[in-house]
Amino acid sequence: MTVRYNVSVRSFSFWGDAINTRCVLSDEQCDMVEMVLRNEYGDAISACTLNDIFEYDRDYIANIVGYASFRDLLESDDE
Repeated sequence: MTVRYNVSVRSFSFWGDAINTRCVLSDEQCDMVEMVLRNEYGDAISACTLNDIFEYDRDYIANIVGYASFRDLLESDDE
C-alpha cells in the first residue's frame, strides 16, 4: 500500500540523525532544499528517501544552501 501526503521540508517529521541536520537549517534554507529536491524528484520522493538525504547527504544539503560542506554550515551557525 502507498500512502501519499503533501508536507513541506520545514514541517516534515525527521527521525534519527536527520533531525540534527534539520535543526541547523533555517526555514528559508529548508525552502531552498525543498525547491531543489522537487526539481530532482518531482512530487515522488518518499519519506524514507527525504530522511536519508538529511541523514547521510549532509554535504549535499549544505551545498544547496550555499556552503562547501556541512562542517562549514555548522561553523557559520556557531558565529
